[in-house]
Amino acid sequence: MSQQAEPGNEAAAGAGSSRLSASRTVDDLFAVAALLLMAVATGRSRLSGAHPSKEVKAAVAAARAFGATVELAPDVIIVSGLGTGVLLEPVQPVDLSGAPLTAALLTGLLSSHDVPVTLMGEGVADLSDLFLPIGLQVEAKSHARVSLRGSNMPPPREWQVEVGDLVKVLTILLSAVNTPGLTGIAQEGRCDPRIARLFQRFGAGVAVAETGQGGVMLSITGRQPLTASLIEITALVAV
Repeated sequence: MSQQAEPGNEAAAGAGSSRLSASRTVDDLFAVAALLLMAVATGRSRLSGAHPSKEVKAAVAAARAFGATVELAPDVIIVSGLGTGVLLEPVQPVDLSGAPLTAALLTGLLSSHDVPVTLMGEGVADLSDLFLPIGLQVEAKSHARVSLRGSNMPPPREWQVEVGDLVKVLTILLSAVNTPGLTGIAQEGRCDPRIARLFQRFGAGVAVAETGQGGVMLSITGRQPLTASLIEITALVAV
C-alpha cells in the first residue's frame, strides 16, 4: 500500500489498479486502524461510512475475538472497547484470510500486548519480524499461519520508515499505543496528516515535527488512556 493516493505497502499491491480501488484501499486501511483503536479505547465508539469489505469484516471479527463488544447497524459499527493495554486471549485462531491490511495492523497492535494468538491467512507473518527487536515472540511461522505473543514491556525506540508507507506507519503507531515511553518514527518528506488526525481523535498524543533535513518525525507517548471516538471515514480520509 503514494502517500495521498494509495497505501505504500506490498500487502495492498493488487488493490490499487484503479482510482476507485486505490481510494477504497485507503478507506479500508483507516477504517481498520480506527476499529483496532476502538477495541483498546475506553467506552463506546462509532464508525460510520466504512465499506463492508473483507478488510473491515476481518477487523470486526478480530476486535470481537480479543474481547471487544461490536454491534452492527446500517452504515454504523459500534465498538465497546476494553481500555488501553487490554486484549483478551482468543479462544481460537483469528482468521484473516483475504485481509492483508488487517493482518499487518493487527500484528502491530499485538506486538505490545502480552497475549498469545494464532493468526491465519495468506501473508499473516509478513510483518512479524519487524517487531522482534521490541520483544515480539514468534512461536511458529509459515506463509499462512503464525503464532505470536507480544511483549509485556516493549522498549520505546526510533523507527525509520520510507516516505508514503502508510501501512508501516500505522502499524508502528498501533504498537506504540501500548509501549511505555516515547516512540519516534522518522520519515522523509511530508507526513500524511490523516495519520495524526486519526490517533488524536482517540486522545493519543501524536505529534509531528520537521527534522530540518527535509523529513519529519512522528512521536507518540504510549500507555496513555484512549477515549471513545466518533469516526466518519469519508471525513477522516479527505485530504
